[in-house]
Amino acid sequence: MSNLITYSIKTDEKIEVIRFSEDENIKRYEEVSIIYKDSDKEYILYTNDFIIEALLALQNLLIKAINGELELHSSLVEKGIGFLSNENFQNSQGLVMIKGKEGEFWVGDKYLLWDSMNHQTWIYNLNGEVAIEVTPTYKWHFEEPDKQSDEYLAYEDFRKNYKTCFIKTITKNVA
Repeated sequence: MSNLITYSIKTDEKIEVIRFSEDENIKRYEEVSIIYKDSDKEYILYTNDFIIEALLALQNLLIKAINGELELHSSLVEKGIGFLSNENFQNSQGLVMIKGKEGEFWVGDKYLLWDSMNHQTWIYNLNGEVAIEVTPTYKWHFEEPDKQSDEYLAYEDFRKNYKTCFIKTITKNVA
């Protein structure tokens, strides 16, 4: 059995689930990484975590999107879900919060599929189709920066130059 599971989106676009196990049978707590690839880009979407978590999240969000239950909340449209997610990590004021079973959370979290240290993947409905969006995540939300490093970028500079990586729509049949 191959250690690679491929989901084709379009001819030159795919999502690859990379298995680290050589075992023929897939185990629910097997660690995987998930990568989006097209003809000239590659994004790590999910890294070194359990396959069961990744695929259940994908299944649950796709079912909701196929059923038209994931229209973006109006507060996310103007600035974009990824930009506002980074603002949420910065504990910015003015974000729409909703109450859930385990307390209050940011409204955008209900569209979150996967996250890695550098990217977040979202699924929602857009013009009657299923949208997959990948957005950059500010690296130093989660680790202490070495401000002397050439790699370091202040959050204000990240924010000023923020751009979504991509938004792809797929038909409900592909979903």
